Amino acid sequence: MPLSRFRGLSKAAISYSVRHGQRHREVLTAAKQRDRVRASDSSRRTRMRAMAASDQDLVNDMMAHDEFANYDEPFSEGAPSAPNADLGCEDELDYEIFTEMASQMANSKGYRRIDHRVRMDRTEAQTEHWALQMDHLVAVYLEYRAKDTGDGMPSTQPHVPSSDGESCRISDIGLVDVFSYCRGSFHLSSSQQFPNESLISHGYLGCSPLHPTVTISIRTLAVFRQYHRSCPGFSIHAQCKALCHLHRVPYRPYLSAQFSAAFDIYLKILARVEQSINAVLGCNTPDWRMRNACPACFYKLKDEPPLEFSYLASIDGNNSLKRWASRHSRNVDSREPRSDYTPKLDFS
Repeated sequence: MPLSRFRGLSKAAISYSVRHGQRHREVLTAAKQRDRVRASDSSRRTRMRAMAASDQDLVNDMMAHDEFANYDEPFSEGAPSAPNADLGCEDELDYEIFTEMASQMANSKGYRRIDHRVRMDRTEAQTEHWALQMDHLVAVYLEYRAKDTGDGMPSTQPHVPSSDGESCRISDIGLVDVFSYCRGSFHLSSSQQFPNESLISHGYLGCSPLHPTVTISIRTLAVFRQYHRSCPGFSIHAQCKALCHLHRVPYRPYLSAQFSAAFDIYLKILARVEQSINAVLGCNTPDWRMRNACPACFYKLKDEPPLEFSYLASIDGNNSLKRWASRHSRNVDSREPRSDYTPKLDFS
């Protein structure tokens, strides 16, 4: 039986480029890929020969301590040329060096920086940024609730510039509401440090902690919270699709991620407000939930005769143990549960 070539094992690659506003597609065989690598290496070495010897040493040292794919030899080939005599100061020399390096990296093909960051790193960074401003967001949320006009939006006042100069401005940001979508701009007062403080004071909450480009109205988040409490099967995915139908826009998967990020921070703000109320009422002890969860079992009367079984407890059939492996694995998650239904690990 003659041997035949298996399908799907070709080393060809597809290259996409944009020229004159049009997208072009080219199939690169293994031979064409090698030709491109040789041409890129030749162009890179030619540029390196035109640099001074000291500059080549700096670049070789930088490349040796960095991680680049498919890099296995230095650039110092041939006799280096003399430095440019027209350079009048050290700043101009540095500028020329970095200009050459930037041009070299832009023209080289087949080399890519290896990014070791994973989704856990991005989640931890966002958690830290939200934690830094959470106290400010809770304070401005209480002010927003005090200015609520009854429809979920605060009473707006005209912007007054600060006396020490022009205030910061959040320009051209997307505003998502239940029945409308538009773009607007907001000003940060002198007492506000984070963009989301200004957004919450106007009835919106950003989807990112530092540089939000899309915001969701707080009343939209509140409506979904009550819908989800009444019908737990009503998911964020369904809510985002409903908003897309109302706004007459096609649904995109990233919309659910944006809504989920804003809704998670909205729940954290509500949890912080509830914690403050419980602290005033004296209901913030670590075992308060366990002692007062069931009045029929835990509320004792004076001279009440003891029962054979003081209370009945049910276990979830080890359903919560599925979180145990991820909690104690190498993927560390610094987030803590918002409710006191789940005791902390240090509670005994």
